[in-house]
Amino acid sequence: MNLNVLPGWRLLGSFLMRAWHWAWPAGRPQEPLAPAEPLTPTASPVHAQSAPAAVVPAVAVVPAMPVSPPVVAKKKDDLTCHWHFRKDILDRLDEYFMCARRMRKHDRHAYDLMSQVGMAIPAAYDYGQFTMPPVDRRAFGGVLGPWKDDDDFLYPSFIYFQKVTSPRLVEPACGDIYSVTAIYDDRRKDKHWEADVSEPVQCHITIQPDNNGIRLLREPFYVDAKIPRRCGNRKETITLTRTEWMYPKWICQYAAYRKWNGPHEAARRLFLVAFRTYLAVMDRFLIRATRGTCVATFSIDLPRAKYFFADRDFEPANDGRRRRIFHAVVAHERVLTDGRRTSVKAHFRGARTFLWHKDRIHIVLPKNASVLKFETPGKYQDDMSNEEWKDMLPIEQMGSRMAEILEA
Repeated sequence: MNLNVLPGWRLLGSFLMRAWHWAWPAGRPQEPLAPAEPLTPTASPVHAQSAPAAVVPAVAVVPAMPVSPPVVAKKKDDLTCHWHFRKDILDRLDEYFMCARRMRKHDRHAYDLMSQVGMAIPAAYDYGQFTMPPVDRRAFGGVLGPWKDDDDFLYPSFIYFQKVTSPRLVEPACGDIYSVTAIYDDRRKDKHWEADVSEPVQCHITIQPDNNGIRLLREPFYVDAKIPRRCGNRKETITLTRTEWMYPKWICQYAAYRKWNGPHEAARRLFLVAFRTYLAVMDRFLIRATRGTCVATFSIDLPRAKYFFADRDFEPANDGRRRRIFHAVVAHERVLTDGRRTSVKAHFRGARTFLWHKDRIHIVLPKNASVLKFETPGKYQDDMSNEEWKDMLPIEQMGSRMAEILEA
């Protein structure tokens, strides 16, 4: 039969299928929504300075369990943080703890919090979508920065953020305000992650109401102006100092180097890479790795725990064999020896704390990990009166209380 000529019944069937395909919306793929247009930046020159340490209200330490958002199926193109090789974790743990030592010198207040709660070691960085998640507005978080051995560009060892309440030394803005800090260094693997150059930089951004974009905020900086004058027969220079509201100089230079559309886009990209990557790690089973007094956090799929920690230190069970690692048990019916049937509820069981390559590993229960989801902002100490300070909890004490919950 000639394949170019269809019988009448096949023509009719083809026509009906096409009619159904275009008449019924579920029968054809939907076009994805276009991403939001980036904000038009305002060009400006500039200078940088660090901000005082933040503290948070005591009521924010042990928040109520948040209401779980509706489950939305993710597209295959979305970020999926999956570790494929254990060696990647081991290599990055050494890098993490070495970089944490330098962080302690630069930002002691942030270190006191993050060393107890743990910053995330991601499997992948979310460079795909530079838009804010519609719901989550976590109060703080941070990630270990990317690193490439064959690149002359300096990558940040840590990128971390904290939500703050209307800081006095930052441009007023509506919406949530975050301080974003990055610690750039020239660490090298062949030098055991030592660095000759290490510099922290900071900026502030605001998430506009209704999730309508992210904007970089100006900050006050001291600018020296030299004015020449003649005093008799000799010349001298007078230096006057004035205050100007500017964008931090480092973010403007960073945007120019990357050839981005101004400092607003640079700040937005830096913040969202850290924020969305941190959320992707925190949404799975958390693993706390403790070395000395410092904690690192990474995540895995629970079924892979047996493979990941197969070479953990031996811990005998009651029967003398190695104790099974933490795992989930689904609800099922159990038949007893006398023939009776009993229902077993879904639960977790197995070893959650053990030694792995000289690091103490602790697998966090999902209900305990929810303590990291609170959204109450902190406040700079310089912006508070003595009466307000008495009702606040210093950031290092908040870190220790949260660590107790995560370790429970």
